[in-house]
Amino acid sequence: MFFDINEYYFYCVALTQNITKASEEIHISQPALSKAIAKLEQKLDCQLFYRNQKGVKLTPAGEILFEGVRQSMDIMDNTVKQISQINYSDYGEVNIGGGDDLFTYFMIPVIREYHNLYPNVIVKETLYSNSEQTIGSLLQKDIDIGLLNKYVECDRLEFRKISEMHEVVVAGERYAALAKLGTLDWGMLTEFPILLHPRITHTRKLFDDKMKEIGVQVKASLEVGSTTVMIQLALEGFGLAVVSKEIAQMDNRYTQLTELPMAQPLDARDTYVAWNKEKEMPSCLRNLIECISQKSK
Repeated sequence: MFFDINEYYFYCVALTQNITKASEEIHISQPALSKAIAKLEQKLDCQLFYRNQKGVKLTPAGEILFEGVRQSMDIMDNTVKQISQINYSDYGEVNIGGGDDLFTYFMIPVIREYHNLYPNVIVKETLYSNSEQTIGSLLQKDIDIGLLNKYVECDRLEFRKISEMHEVVVAGERYAALAKLGTLDWGMLTEFPILLHPRITHTRKLFDDKMKEIGVQVKASLEVGSTTVMIQLALEGFGLAVVSKEIAQMDNRYTQLTELPMAQPLDARDTYVAWNKEKEMPSCLRNLIECISQKSK
């Protein structure tokens, strides 16, 4: 923060490197501005500018003071920005973190509606590989809202269920004939290449736990983090794909796939939106949470 107005005058002169130009920009007479600089130099007991016919140039002491005042200006700008976010719902910035699939399935329709209501709010997207990374960023207050495939007990976080997902096995033309065999056992599918989510994801962990419960060992021929890519690989015959039906159905190519009937369907799983209760919540963020709540009903 500024100690006195003379530091602000100094900052303006340093930016323009010309006292006359600075006086015109801040609407103060040139003699008054020169007097303010001289008063500041007297206070600090050092010379802040080298003066010549073309203008002024910072001395080493002036450069040190300029950097300090610049940081104060940045702090002030950020403070004003935070205040505006609290008081004005039409402005601000929100940062949403999560996996690519949940963004595609859930947040795109929400952001579309939110942007229509609050076009001046900047919405940023931060992608993470798994829910653990998203939770970590929420706790560090790096993001405002997190999209999660799991719920965790944490007093610092507020969770809200947004949807229920169902994992299904789909096949492209190469393996579509398997559906004609009727209800399939998981053991039968181990004879074919299978596309699964990466091991670090919660979705994959639930799948592996289910296979362990059934007593079947399924080894992924490919681990793919994106449902969009998984659909493409399945269509090209790389193998069967285990996908979240609700997400996969948003892809127009899903109709080209065949869903295989399984004797032991995978358990449904819940997805959540969460935020840090200790993080300041401006109006623009509260409004986004309201849009999310409406979408999840």
